[in-house]
Amino acid sequence: MKIEQKTADALLETAVGVIEVDGRAYAIQRPTLATLAMASAAMAQLPKAPEGTEKTALGIQEWMMAHAMECAEPIARVAAIFIMGAKRIQEQPKVPIAIEVPTRRWSWRKMRKANGTKTETIKAMELDRLAMRLEEEMTPKQMADFVSNIITTYADLSDFFCLPLP
Repeated sequence: MKIEQKTADALLETAVGVIEVDGRAYAIQRPTLATLAMASAAMAQLPKAPEGTEKTALGIQEWMMAHAMECAEPIARVAAIFIMGAKRIQEQPKVPIAIEVPTRRWSWRKMRKANGTKTETIKAMELDRLAMRLEEEMTPKQMADFVSNIITTYADLSDFFCLPLP
């Protein structure tokens, strides 16, 4: 693919694929510089392995299991950033979300307190909601394959680092 075609696809926001999360289809756009910058900021939140960590597969697996809780949210956030793109994240900061909240109320018919649920609507960032859904639904293998595929195939990082610096 020529550089002119890649540039046109990026400017026209041609979708490179579609992913379905929680019954909703998201068109994946080619990453722009702003998207790469947002993903880089989210990747910076990942914990660093200490110097004493063994470089064997078992040592890395032990470290990953010990820090899985700290790693899951930033990695899911990176995937959500690549799915939505920086432009969409900045355009629509909050969306309404309906959640079920457990309640206890007095029931005159039963003459005691009864458990029930109440639907409340809250406003949350679409990026946070998508990251949470990805974290819940995708396996680690699927997440790693998705993020690495976007970075290696569509991000064109080699072209980015070839920019002339002053």
